[in-house]
Amino acid sequence: MVVHLPGGKAIAIDAKVPFDAYLEAQHIDDGERRTTLLNRHAKALRDHILALSNRDYAAALPDSPEFVIAFVPSESLLSSALDTDPLLLEYAFERRVALASPVSLWAILKSVAHSWRQESLTAEARTLFDLSRQLHTRLGRTAAHLDKLGRTLSRGVQDYNAYIGSLERQVLPTARKISALNGEKIGTEPAQLEDAVRPLVAPELRPDDGAANEPAATSAETFSEGGVDPELPHPS
Repeated sequence: MVVHLPGGKAIAIDAKVPFDAYLEAQHIDDGERRTTLLNRHAKALRDHILALSNRDYAAALPDSPEFVIAFVPSESLLSSALDTDPLLLEYAFERRVALASPVSLWAILKSVAHSWRQESLTAEARTLFDLSRQLHTRLGRTAAHLDKLGRTLSRGVQDYNAYIGSLERQVLPTARKISALNGEKIGTEPAQLEDAVRPLVAPELRPDDGAANEPAATSAETFSEGGVDPELPHPS
């Protein structure tokens, strides 16, 4: 029998265990004859272990553990062989054969089923991790674009206010003198912009470029509901 494991792996279970000598020993009252049959049973099981080792199931099955499970269909079959040959279990392990009684095989299969479920959860967690990492990367790129847009808007406001300052200093005084002479009003005089671009305050959203060295507000609470920091100087 082949049990499929998570990740495309497989484990082989062989159940062709010789136990004729053991069955015969159960009906013998002669102690010496019984001992002889049990020794034969232990030797037959040892020979079976060697045969399983030579078959090399691990090479025949892709992604298989380097051992095969030898299923012994009775607890007494295994215990009597171990009582007769105490080194039998070690002999099997050295040849990459695991002796399993019904109880231990049940435990192995339950462990396989549990690991299979864990593998499914791990796959879902891996997908979630990949999506989270992708989202984190995209948030970083979006924050960089947003910071660039904010700096562009801020420069636009500064350039506009600089132009208004130059207009008020260089042009409007002369225009007012002309208006005083001809009695005509200039019209509505342009005003400076008072709104400032709110900077990114979250450190994880700050881009890793030169803009990261620009001063930023220390807390989002320093801004009013209108998006203007009352402590910022008036643009000029």
